[in-house]
Amino acid sequence: MTYDRIKVRIDQNGQATIGIYPDIYGYRNISLGEAYVKLAEYGLSNFVSEEVLLGLIEQEADKQVPIAHLYNLKVNDNQLPAHAVQTNDAFYVPVWAVAGALKSEIVWDETRQIVRGAKRSVPGVVKGDVLYVSAENLQLLFGGQQVLRQEDNTLEINVLSLLVNDKLVSKDIQLLEGVLAVQVLPLADALRQKVVWDADKGTLLLNGKPIPYGLIDNQPYIQITKINEYFKAYVYWNQQAYRIELTYPIK
Repeated sequence: MTYDRIKVRIDQNGQATIGIYPDIYGYRNISLGEAYVKLAEYGLSNFVSEEVLLGLIEQEADKQVPIAHLYNLKVNDNQLPAHAVQTNDAFYVPVWAVAGALKSEIVWDETRQIVRGAKRSVPGVVKGDVLYVSAENLQLLFGGQQVLRQEDNTLEINVLSLLVNDKLVSKDIQLLEGVLAVQVLPLADALRQKVVWDADKGTLLLNGKPIPYGLIDNQPYIQITKINEYFKAYVYWNQQAYRIELTYPIK
């Protein structure tokens, strides 16, 4: 006769729990390896520390204990089969799944535990057979906006493109003080305007005059709300197509 003393459950709201139940028939003790095998069936094997599991096995608490929260993952309105996972100390996002949805190339440097994107690299971690990055580092890799929708238990990632006169300039759209922002130097090149950036002095001049900017990864960004004032280009946020569209009379 066999009976299941380790139970992993995920409720309709994404709450994942594990329970270790007493051995009422006195058959045998539960091993740490068995607990991890059960967690692996749900993709959660590396989200619970040995210390926590050993404590649960020793206590046989006879109840379900929360271990993580799983969120549905949506990228530019496309629902992905993968899930984001939130634990007490971090929010993990499966980076290969997001990169595939965005048709973006990334490289996993296993030796250095680094995920390399087109313009920057961030720390990564493998849990089970899935490569994750934190939500903050995912934004550094791909830019855009992240919205956590508790009402439908979904992490929504919207990554935008910057177009000037219908020509793609960049997909590196970041948040700067809560406002969408684009890199100044590629923007100036696309608009054929002269910008001088002195990283050592921290000065950014457009036609000899300073313009406001913020630094992300040591590169100057300008909020899209200030583009018209300083670059004289018309800005349209095409939210449905996830594009920032600029029109400008380039001579």
